[in-house]
Amino acid sequence: LVDAPLASGSALDSDDSVDLLDLALVLAARKRFIFLFSLIAAVLTAIIVLLVPQTYTATATKMPPQKESSASALLGQLGGLASLAGGGGGGAASMLGLKNPDDLYIGFLQSETVEDAIIWHFHLMRVYKKKRLSDARKDLKSHTTILAEKSSLISIAVKDRNPKRASAISNAYIDELHDLMSHLVVTEAGQRR
Repeated sequence: LVDAPLASGSALDSDDSVDLLDLALVLAARKRFIFLFSLIAAVLTAIIVLLVPQTYTATATKMPPQKESSASALLGQLGGLASLAGGGGGGAASMLGLKNPDDLYIGFLQSETVEDAIIWHFHLMRVYKKKRLSDARKDLKSHTTILAEKSSLISIAVKDRNPKRASAISNAYIDELHDLMSHLVVTEAGQRR
């Protein structure tokens, strides 16, 4: 058998092949650079990890009243707010973007009344180092995530540097929602009388 000459650009061309011995020689010659680069990267990573403050996330979950029974009754007690939740045809609800009654509860949780009560209770203006209530409200909103889950639960997640404060704030949202709903029901009942 006679070896045929290889076409230029083929995979077996001798100019394109890599010899492991040549690669080992290059790595040996650059061992000091590789070691220093790895050491500097490790030190910078350790510094960044130590300087970034730890944050803790606490999550509280609230089950709103059932849509068919108690939600309808509660929203019915709220009078004018019941039409906003979609109880009567959905006209006003669709204009306000409320797809289900859970949106109403999320709106209550994100209201200034609830946020201000939490800010004053936990002295968050001092914690966030803010002089104005509106700035503290913005910081609280940036640390808080309120979502309606597919399982019809409302999830409230609060991030904070102090794990106890994060937990207390997430639970305070639930308490403030309960207080607000009780106040709205009592006020509506008083107006009816």
